[in-house]
Amino acid sequence: MRCPRCLSVMVFQKFYGPHEHFWGWRCIYCGEILDQTIMENRNDPKRLTRVHEHLLSKARLSSL
Repeated sequence: MRCPRCLSVMVFQKFYGPHEHFWGWRCIYCGEILDQTIMENRNDPKRLTRVHEHLLSKARLSSL
């Protein structure tokens, strides 16, 4: 698999969190991590709209 950020090689590995573990892909060059949840969230158009609206409101507040 190729990294979507830098196009380098990704390796499939187990990640350990404080309460659980999960499997995902990690880029050996830039460190990008992808798993099923990350890919689903990035492909959710409703989520992208909410993030865009949040960034716009934040930019408006900082310009005041």
